Amino acid sequence: MDINSLINEYEKKVNSIGDDLVIDKIINHLKKLQSEHSNNSKLNFILSVYLIKRKKISEAAVNLKKTIEIDDNHYLAHYHLGIIQWQRLEIEAALLSFKKSTNINPNFKSASTNYLRIKKEKMDLLTYLTFENPINKSNNPIIKLNQELQKIKYNIDLNKKISDDFIKDLYAKIEEVFSKENIDTELEASQAHRDGVVKYNNCNRHFEVFNTYNVIPEYCFTCYKVQILPNTVVDLIKLYFLFDTLKLPKNLTRKCMIELRPNIDGAYKGFIYCLGIKEAKDVLSIINPIIDCTIGKKTPRFIKRGCSEFAEKFPNYKETDSSSSKFMKYDAKWKEKEKIIDESISKRKQKIYSNLESLTGINLKDVLIIKNWLFYAKQIGDSSYKIIDANPKNSSYIINKVNDTLLNRIKFDQKIN
Repeated sequence: MDINSLINEYEKKVNSIGDDLVIDKIINHLKKLQSEHSNNSKLNFILSVYLIKRKKISEAAVNLKKTIEIDDNHYLAHYHLGIIQWQRLEIEAALLSFKKSTNINPNFKSASTNYLRIKKEKMDLLTYLTFENPINKSNNPIIKLNQELQKIKYNIDLNKKISDDFIKDLYAKIEEVFSKENIDTELEASQAHRDGVVKYNNCNRHFEVFNTYNVIPEYCFTCYKVQILPNTVVDLIKLYFLFDTLKLPKNLTRKCMIELRPNIDGAYKGFIYCLGIKEAKDVLSIINPIIDCTIGKKTPRFIKRGCSEFAEKFPNYKETDSSSSKFMKYDAKWKEKEKIIDESISKRKQKIYSNLESLTGINLKDVLIIKNWLFYAKQIGDSSYKIIDANPKNSSYIINKVNDTLLNRIKFDQKIN
């Protein structure tokens, strides 16, 4: 029997053989054949599969890598290597393996499913690292990178302008850290948070109420924001670092973001979340001179009520003056709708609140988001990105989000500002 016929026979038997002694004999025979036919990708792969059956994972990984060296388009080899890497908590390597398998064979559902699952694990880890920075050394490249980024120190004088060169030099230090690890920089996120004492991760619940019943939750009537509109992506990054170091009387939640909603005005935004109009006015009085000094007097900032989506449906909701006849109040009849959603959420056993406050300092998740900001700036025609990175890495997430409607809206915004 020729070598290929023999491999085919072993391939047919792989799922039916359960006797360890028989599997060991097959493994030994395949190893002998391998010594004579080392460049046979199918032989290396089948040997890997039998090694996995005997839980000889390290040997299997070696042979899967040999298979890929011989035939980089062997989607099953990439897939099984991804499984091993995932079991070893090598998240970045597993992501790349599943992504490669999916790219080679888009119809291979197992690879695409696992890719999505591990992407979620990566996001969960990145988010965790915004609240906790492990002290012990780690071999995980995500944790290692985050630990190194946390070591980068900087100082912002609230009485002086944050220069473009300061941001450029700081970003260069970040890139130097990145050069030490090979990770997938693709991240489906565009908002950098600093969570304070009051939590806003319950917004998913509020939007579920709104999207299901077209009513605004009661809590959202007390939600006010100090909104800041940076003029360029460089100014947005300055605001991010300012928010990271900003000390307010109360540690309020802050957020910097790019605007990806095609029907909402603006390109770059920063928010400080407040409870009630008085707190918002107090914060605005504190932040005004700081923004003037550090970023510039031409940076718009004002008080805004709740989320823009609510005001689209209920225009009076955006009125912040409680003495105005247009000032909108909560409709008590909506309470029943909220109860229905809360009961549904409780059955899903979803965790709504978190007691943790964000760490200060640079973290990996925010850096990946800033990379998305820079590519977004390039996409919308804001050339200031070149000050920071002349060639920002492409982001498929941003490409998918920045459609013609959004581009036309932003170009219009730029004309009138």
